[in-house]
Amino acid sequence: MNFSQHVARPRQRIEVGRVLGLPTQFGNLEQAPGPEIWQIWRGNDGLKWGAGSWRGCLFRAQQCLSKINRKQEIVIDACSETLEADTLSPPSLLLFLRCKGISSNPHNPCTMASNPPAKCCTIGVKHEGETTGQSIKVANKHDAYLATPTADKAHRGAGILLIPDVIGIWKNSKLIADQFAANGYLTLLIDVFNGDALPLNRSGPFDFNAWLTKGSDGNNPHTKEAVDPIVEDAIKALKEEYGVEKLGAVGYCFGAKYVVRHYKDGIKVGYAAHPSFVEEDELAAIQGPFSIAAAETDSIFPAEKRHRSEEILQKTGQPYQINLYSGVEHGFAVRGDPNMKATRYAKEQAFLQAVTWFDNYLL
Repeated sequence: MNFSQHVARPRQRIEVGRVLGLPTQFGNLEQAPGPEIWQIWRGNDGLKWGAGSWRGCLFRAQQCLSKINRKQEIVIDACSETLEADTLSPPSLLLFLRCKGISSNPHNPCTMASNPPAKCCTIGVKHEGETTGQSIKVANKHDAYLATPTADKAHRGAGILLIPDVIGIWKNSKLIADQFAANGYLTLLIDVFNGDALPLNRSGPFDFNAWLTKGSDGNNPHTKEAVDPIVEDAIKALKEEYGVEKLGAVGYCFGAKYVVRHYKDGIKVGYAAHPSFVEEDELAAIQGPFSIAAAETDSIFPAEKRHRSEEILQKTGQPYQINLYSGVEHGFAVRGDPNMKATRYAKEQAFLQAVTWFDNYLL
């Protein structure tokens, strides 16, 4: 099938009805049966799309496609001019059907500044090194890791809240916390998953959206309603127990959303690497400087999301920075392979980006 011949030219902006029931949140696209099942075609009521036997599993297409030309929350861009290949894999298809409005709650769509987490958020390499911090409890219930700077290097009154990716508190995230401490910042790495972080490089089918909305046991969600109170407890502990007056925050992938959301609770300066799940309204509401380290190859934070984030950050009036690192993929700043020269360089530079950002705007 020639994919492009089924899409009207030139580029067409299609406004469709609210997408009902997104059970996979794009998380399982890499496991789709194959590119040949994807199709997009013209129907009597406008442009349609579907996925063969996946019809109804991904978009419940029949329930929403009758809404063509009715202005609602979901906007799909059909970028047909550049399509020349006869077939496209499902991840590639996402580059041409860009959904501005995916939400974990299908009845309350929102415009995203970065896409939801997916399988790429769990893939990576465990790093070598000895950790130097200590495991603690926050508010007597949340697991955490505290990295403390030596007295001669400590920035008095300054501290960093580190909100991890979906792997949570593990060797790599602990080493990063230790690195911030070595640069003078008391650093608290908090478990925002209530003991339900994902293992690195997990195999087999996995419903990412089910994990996000319900947790592994069906009763431990990782939605903002569940995560926000944990972040608030961590901020409170840093302020009241550790004397932090100048609070910076670091978010990797999943954690970026909660850096952005909690400027209102006392975060003064923020930094995020390969962010996911950030909503445009959340980004627009930041109240302090914000820096982003982005990967050249990243379906979660692709070029159009970077550019849109830049537009939003310009309008905030706050200092901002978006650095793009070539030759690396989503997750490089935490889980990148240090044996690969380009990845090692990008990881090190992204960390220095964070440190110099805090040195300039937090101290």
